[in-house]
Amino acid sequence: MKKPLITTLGILLAAAILYGLYAYQFDAELKPEDEQTIIALGDSLTYGIGDEKKQGYIGQLQKKLNQQSDYTFTIHNFGIPGQESSDLLEQLESIKVNETFNEADWIIVYIGTNDLRTATGGNFQSISKEVIAKKKELYTRNMDELLTGIQEFNSSVPIIVVGLYNPFQQSNQLNEIVSDWDNSVKDIVQQHKHTHFIPTNDLLEDKEKEDYFSDALHLNHKGYRLIAERIGSYMVDTKPE
Repeated sequence: MKKPLITTLGILLAAAILYGLYAYQFDAELKPEDEQTIIALGDSLTYGIGDEKKQGYIGQLQKKLNQQSDYTFTIHNFGIPGQESSDLLEQLESIKVNETFNEADWIIVYIGTNDLRTATGGNFQSISKEVIAKKKELYTRNMDELLTGIQEFNSSVPIIVVGLYNPFQQSNQLNEIVSDWDNSVKDIVQQHKHTHFIPTNDLLEDKEKEDYFSDALHLNHKGYRLIAERIGSYMVDTKPE
């Protein structure tokens, strides 16, 4: 009795897998050619904390793209406040089975601010070269694994990696650290096809903090607009393959 049961279960499992593959392909074929789906991964900055209009850079980016592009864009925001790059690696495993992830035409990765905050004592004020170097090593390794993991699942999807910004622009030492971390990530990005790095730190140079920030770290609507405009300009000028 056991052998027929095992055979039946095997047939059912194979049928379920084939149906899943068919359903995915069928959904992709039904998707209109002028529709684009974006998956946004990150922390509280992707989530949009601090924006008094509850849009963040994601909401403003979607609006810009739909106004200036020939495509209709939908952005699925998977940002989680407090998340570090190690947390995003774990989150990626659950996102991979999500139907919206399968349909992504673009993926935005904006992570690392909390890695940097942890490396600088939780408040960006404690500067220890040893601690920062150790955390940077983990961060850059995680970034490489993130991009590799995404591309193993979907080898052709364009990926935008957003760089970090220094919330305390008056600190030249912190600016140097942000620049160093960004440069290391840019080197990693260059090793991955269909991947583009977009910096943000220069957007806040010479800006009055009270005009662009909602608190010590998070941007306000005006601040998030700077990031949305830069990402959007790149995407509008880039034709999907």
